[in-house]
Amino acid sequence: MGLLILTALLAATPSAQVQTLDGDSVAGQLVRLANESVVLETAEGPREFATKQLAGMSFSMSAPAAPGAPAAEQPAAWVTLADGSLLLAKTYTASDSQARLALVGGGNIEIPTRAIDNVRFREHAGPLADQWAEIVKSDRSTDSLVVRKNDALDFLSGMLRDVADDIVKFELDGDTLRVKRSKVDGLLYNDSGRPAAGISHGVVTDAAGSRLRAESLELDGDMLRLRTTGGVTLARPLAGLARIDFSPSNVKYLGDLEPESSHWTPYLGDANVSLAAAEFFRARADRSPDGGPLRVGGKDYAKGLTLHSRTEISYRLPEKFHLFRAVLGIDDRLRPGGNLRLVILGDERTLFEQTLSGKDAPRPVELDITGINRLKFLVDFGDDMDVGDWLDLCEARMLK
Repeated sequence: MGLLILTALLAATPSAQVQTLDGDSVAGQLVRLANESVVLETAEGPREFATKQLAGMSFSMSAPAAPGAPAAEQPAAWVTLADGSLLLAKTYTASDSQARLALVGGGNIEIPTRAIDNVRFREHAGPLADQWAEIVKSDRSTDSLVVRKNDALDFLSGMLRDVADDIVKFELDGDTLRVKRSKVDGLLYNDSGRPAAGISHGVVTDAAGSRLRAESLELDGDMLRLRTTGGVTLARPLAGLARIDFSPSNVKYLGDLEPESSHWTPYLGDANVSLAAAEFFRARADRSPDGGPLRVGGKDYAKGLTLHSRTEISYRLPEKFHLFRAVLGIDDRLRPGGNLRLVILGDERTLFEQTLSGKDAPRPVELDITGINRLKFLVDFGDDMDVGDWLDLCEARMLK
């Protein structure tokens, strides 16, 4: 799709720290990086890690910032690429179907406008953020020019032409309008003929906040060469990187999936279940019934699933995974109450079955789900009817 050329940001060599899916952290100098593996030179010698076993890798500079260094620059343009990658820019111009950006933190790039989804020139909050999100989701068979009118956003459909520092040329019904850049909130490029995005092997975040979804990664001296899932190739100095997140391609959290089916049954039957009761006892992703985090064994968990007896919920797995991991327990807010039976099935085959109570310690569980297409969870009534039966599946996730 094109080549982006970045100027070098810093000459210092960063150290790296990898975080494994098992929760371990290892620090060292980065020796090799590719789609399949990472090699660090550590105090104990070189260590190789398969990227499918990593949650991520963070970078830190070997030399601190100079005293009196200027404050971080603020973006004047938020450029979202067609594959969801985000570039924070100080300037944005375009002509002859090529966009030119000066990035926050340093560096100049050039990219075809067909690789861009939208460009936002102002920060949005509250209602304006909601309006922008709705406009971005609108029909994209044409380009759009987004303007602000009386504290509300509106857009025109037509064809974007040149974008200068002071003027945006926009073709509408055969006429070319010259719109002052100060009146433009954003640009939306049409999505006609865009190829499907490739498979991500990691999300690269730089120190300024730009994020790139990488289809391929390769270490070349003090540079990281990558190709985005949208087909854009890029060379990026290691000294300007903050993190590479491998978890989106290696891990899928249960709470991030839409259930194939979900049904709650009260202890005395479901003939006259009120809407209020059904809403209160529904399965909850990443939240406890009181709206806070999942809490088991005195520890809060940001990710997971909370289920009340009797709940049956099923998920169709979008990809092939080989492990399911979670920490199970009655939510601390109900302990020592709660008594229930949990059954986990893979393609209707029982993988796990156990009675859990509020007097039990949190239980880690790891299940082999190789070849399984559908996971089903049944939280059934235990010995105390349904009193206190809120089960937390903390950090419930599938791993490749």
